[in-house]
Parts: sequence; C-alpha cells; structure tokens
Amino acid sequence: MTKRLQELLEQLQKGDEWQAIEAAEALGELADPSAVPALLKTLQSKDWCHEIDSLMNDGEKGKGVNKSHLAVATVQLANDINALRSASATALGKIGSAEAVPGLIEALFDDHLTTPKNEAANALRQIGTPEALQALTSC
Repeated sequence: MTKRLQELLEQLQKGDEWQAIEAAEALGELADPSAVPALLKTLQSKDWCHEIDSLMNDGEKGKGVNKSHLAVATVQLANDINALRSASATALGKIGSAEAVPGLIEALFDDHLTTPKNEAANALRQIGTPEALQALTSC
C-alpha cells in the first residue's frame, strides 16, 4: 500500500466530512481496489444518524442550543453526509471492482436518500458485472 493511499484512507475515516469527501474523490481517481472496503464502510455507515440524534437531544434538553441553529446544523450535517456517501459510491464505480457490487446493491435498494442511491446505480452501471446489471433492471 502506498503512502498516499494510506493517507487518503485515514482522511476518509478520521477527517471531517469535507476532508473525507475529498479523500473519497481522490481514492476514486487512484482506482486502487484495496480502497474498496473503506469506501463501502463509508457508503453503508449509519453513524451519521447518531450524530443527528445527538444534536436533536442537546436541543431538547436545552443545553444552550438555539433551536434555529440546531435546525441549520442538522440540515448541514445531513447534506455533508449525503455528499460523502455519494462520493464514496462514485469512487467505487471508478475503481470498478466486483467486490463493491453487493454493497452498492444494498445502497440502491435500502437507501432512502436519492443522491447516494443514484450514485450507487451509476457505479453498478460502470462496474457492469451481470449481478450489477441485473440489480439495475430489478429496481
């Protein structure tokens, strides 16, 4: 594994949302199949639900959180996570590894957010295995 790949994987997992988005995009450009597990983890992550719940709970408990600021922060966090998950799906399509197909199919059928779902469909089209193409005709 190259130093650049290691740095990008760390940035994907430990950076803030925008650093992670940049890392996902760069991983797609590198097209190294060893990035697939980390990108799938990011695509399938539900950790963002806990972050939003935490923000909402702080607001309900009156921890000095202004309700309008809370609403803006919640929407911004959801948008950032949506962008990160979409960037991960796009990167998986650029890498083109069949290893990503089951996770992309899961995102295609189980995701409630339109953008990651669309990017998963595009990635499946790019990968083009029979399993990927069949999933696209089933949705």
